[in-house]
Amino acid sequence: MGSAAGRTGFDLGRLEELVIGTRGSELAVRQAAWVAARLRELRPDCNARLKRIVTYGDRDRHTSIVKLGRAGVFTGELEEALRNGEVMVAVHSMKDLPSVMEPDLMIAAIPTRIDARDAFVSRGGERLAELAPGRVVGTSSLRRTSLLRHLRPDLEVVNLRGNLETRLSKVRDGTVDAAILAAAGLLRLGREHEISESLEPARFVPAVGQGALAVQTRAADHGLSEALAVLRDTGADAEVRAERAFLARLEGGCQVPLGAHGVFSEESGTVELTGFAGSLDGTRIVRDRDQGPAPEPEELGRRLAERLIEAGAQEIIAEARREVENA
Repeated sequence: MGSAAGRTGFDLGRLEELVIGTRGSELAVRQAAWVAARLRELRPDCNARLKRIVTYGDRDRHTSIVKLGRAGVFTGELEEALRNGEVMVAVHSMKDLPSVMEPDLMIAAIPTRIDARDAFVSRGGERLAELAPGRVVGTSSLRRTSLLRHLRPDLEVVNLRGNLETRLSKVRDGTVDAAILAAAGLLRLGREHEISESLEPARFVPAVGQGALAVQTRAADHGLSEALAVLRDTGADAEVRAERAFLARLEGGCQVPLGAHGVFSEESGTVELTGFAGSLDGTRIVRDRDQGPAPEPEELGRRLAERLIEAGAQEIIAEARREVENA
């Protein structure tokens, strides 16, 4: 994949300081620092610093994400910091951003994406298929819960919140026998040696935007958005836009078990998109795949969503929402 670059109408070097907002977790800071370093590499005249913002989801590390009762639990405070000028740029994990963004904000760039897969981490190094029946697997994701129960109904699935280190420690100390985490987070923190198995997207469909970053600005800051476009990766941009269009059409979020995974082909100029929706108990799964031209990723995402709707996805999602609300 190649990054899009070119002349911009804004000189980052004219800024005395570019303030980049980030969550305070080790992973979030590492991601934002990578963006800052990449900017300095592309524009040595840019001086960027990070500002940590505490989000709603960071303040409550125990309640299940689906019970926190609002969209953007890890992004809302960062977006407010953008609006009030506290920061000029916000860096998010793309999967944390709601599928529909407020019109006063925009994604200026989606940089190079790393591994989008889920990672299975077990205390004894077992792969998912090798874990003994009755063992306990932790995750805070309804998507992962649905897929786990579909593939391994003999395992016990429990809620597991906290930052990456906290969740890994719960595996090590025996609170759970295994956990499912985003491979990208482990890779970015140099913890890939803890992965027992990388789960292939064909059977364990990742979250929308997993492994990708969103570099967000105010929509009115046209010059800054143009300048930040040097960070944009053509393939990652097409993949994520297709996935997010799929998510938006199904009106999904962290409150429903669904996922999508796009794969860009530079040779053919296309994106292949896999989508999935499932029931909370994993007994009902709809999954499909489609392909379309990379310059029209939103059309591909919407088309695949329509195919899943025809297969019953909306009924499955509605039932899952009711179960979550009544839990």
